[in-house]
Amino acid sequence: MPQYRVILLPGSVLPAELAYGGLLSALGSNVDALAKELEVYAASEPPLDDTLDVEVDGVLRESAALGWDRFHLVGYSGGGASALGFGARSDFRLEVFDKRHHFDPPHRIEPERLADSLIAPWKRAEESILADAQA
Repeated sequence: MPQYRVILLPGSVLPAELAYGGLLSALGSNVDALAKELEVYAASEPPLDDTLDVEVDGVLRESAALGWDRFHLVGYSGGGASALGFGARSDFRLEVFDKRHHFDPPHRIEPERLADSLIAPWKRAEESILADAQA
């Protein structure tokens, strides 16, 4: 069974594991998911040069440590800004969940819907690879 990969970045208030607990359950065992804390909390004091680049570099460092060259990146609030900063450096696809705002984000209100939106492109890519191999 294939393993899909996703890094989940929380907002600046709620720890990653608490923020994404429902989504982690909804994704199931076929997904390698990392709920990653923001770099601003990596040490006892925030870095003096705390910028989106620091957060992006943290995602790159974590993905390299995991051996992941391809993965989904999900974020909201401060994590959303970090994910957009990451996307600005790479090829990415933005998906917006209408009628959701900062206080009822989809990973907490609709974790199954968000899980489905992550899994669907993985399945399409998998089908494309199989079709190419059979051609």
